[in-house]
Parts: sequence; structure tokens; C-alpha cells
Amino acid sequence: VTIKHLRQLGCTRVELGLQATDDRILERVKRGHTVEQFRVAMASLREAGFKVDLHFMPDLPGSDPEHDLAMYREIFSDPGLKPDMIKIYPCTVVKNTELYDEFKRGEYIPYGNTPEMFEALIQMKLATPRYCRISRLIRDIPANEIEAGNIITNLRETLIREMKKRDLNCRCLRCREIGHIDAKTQKRLSGSAPIFFVDRYETIGGDEYFLSFEDKKRTAVFGFARLRLPAHSKKSKLNDAFPELKGCAFIRELHVYGQLIGIGEKNKDASQHKGLGKKLMGAAEKIATEKNFKKVAVISGVGVRGYYRKLGYRKVKTYMIKKLSSG
Repeated sequence: VTIKHLRQLGCTRVELGLQATDDRILERVKRGHTVEQFRVAMASLREAGFKVDLHFMPDLPGSDPEHDLAMYREIFSDPGLKPDMIKIYPCTVVKNTELYDEFKRGEYIPYGNTPEMFEALIQMKLATPRYCRISRLIRDIPANEIEAGNIITNLRETLIREMKKRDLNCRCLRCREIGHIDAKTQKRLSGSAPIFFVDRYETIGGDEYFLSFEDKKRTAVFGFARLRLPAHSKKSKLNDAFPELKGCAFIRELHVYGQLIGIGEKNKDASQHKGLGKKLMGAAEKIATEKNFKKVAVISGVGVRGYYRKLGYRKVKTYMIKKLSSG
């Protein structure tokens, strides 16, 4: 019922506050859910084509740097998780909270403002797969209001600076988006032809394909699409709510990045990156056809439905759907 209501509102992405993959910790902080309930929720959202953004919180009571890193890696090895995006929010203590009272009583001693936290976060960045975007790496809390925990307010910038010193590169989607690459590298790559890549990974209820156009070293992403192929044999719990999706493959996200140029400037090489969205859609449809799917559904925002209509998609209730040619 909730998922159907979200679609009626035009929602295409859902953020979920997992915080930890350890039920003992979730119970300790009175989170109100289990990891298994999260797996069910994520499977249901993917089944309806949603993009899913998880929140992960290192330094919760009952954890330490080693356990936090192990839990983070589990997020990308557990087929019930594997989010499209993730926000890493190191726990901080502020006044007027139960955690602050525990901190004052000495029952909770955070490790957030230590080299161990900094190193754990670097290792988390290195453990993030190409298909996932680290959307944020700190929650915006003024430093003067933080009683304990991480106090570095420009944490992502500080981490990137340290990783560059060590010649370490984060593979997450955000760090490889062409708009976040330094200007010198952007200029070097502007004349190169994008190369098509396919990364496949398994999740509960179906396979995910991360389709992308990148440079040959995979340091910059020009555009990508997320294709989901539900398991044919799996009887969907959402069939009653969304009968129009029966037998559909899903394109859960399509994104093409523009290239950064100065005001008043023109980039003669940018033209070769035009049409990447159409190519990504074609590649997704080809894979779906090869896997014997007859239809593809797009979980489209209202403002881009016209784009998909030009590619042969038609609005069916809240989705854009296209019948695939077997030929």
C-alpha cells in the first residue's frame, strides 16, 4: 500500500536509515527494525523499480572501527542490500538526547574524533563498488553543537585530500562523475570517445545491470543506466498492486552528465557525448530482449516522460512502458 501511494505521488527514489547491519546494535539504539526487515523492504522497492539510498552510521554504541568496516563491506556482499546510493553519517553526540546522557554517564565512549575513524572511512570509500554513489559523507551539524564524535565538518574534502596523498582512488559513482573530476582531467578526457561497460550483480529477486559510458581507465563516468531483470520464476507480491508490471524488465535510473565549461566558452568535443542516453536505453532493451523479457518499464519522473515517449514508451498508470521487439 505504501509503495503504491509513493508511486501515485511521483516518487522514484527512497532513502532508508539502516544505520548498521548488526541486529544487536539496532536493538541497543532502539532503532525499531531488524536487518531482515530491511532486506524485505529493499526487495519490495526494487520490485517496483525504485532507486534505494541507504544510510549507514559508524560509531554507534556497541561498535568499533573494525566492526563498522566489516558491516560496511557486508552492505555490498549481502544480496538483500547492495544499495544504489549510500550516505555515511558518523555518529555524533549532541545535547538533549539519550545518547548524550549515556555519554555523560560514561556508558558510551565514541571513537569518532580519532585517526581510527578517519582510516575506517577511507577503507569504506575504497570498499564501495562502481555502481554505488556515496551521496553524502557527513550530516550537517555545526561543530560547536557537537559534544563528542567526529568534528571535521568538511570530512569528505579532508578524506579526498588524504587519499590523493596516498595515491588512493575511490571508485564510487559520485567520485567518478565527470562533473566531479578535476578540470585538468576533464579537459584531457573531453576529446576521448566514451567506452561502454556492463557491471552485473545479484540481488534478492533479480539481477542488476549497471550500464555506463566511461573513459577507458574508468576514472570518469559520462552517463549510466540501472537495469533490473526480475527473476522469471519469482511470483511478485506486487502483482496485485501493479498488474501493469507483470513480466517487465526495469530501467530504474538513467543519467547523463554534462561537461563542465567556462561561461561563454564552447566545447567542440562535447557533441560526441550527445545521444548517450538513447544508447544506454538501447543497450538496456537489448539485454532485456536477450533474456526473454517482452516489456521494459521505466520509473520515470513526471518531467522526463516526454523523453521516453520519443523512444517508444507509453504511460501506463504511473510507469512508462515499452513492448520489446523479438526480432
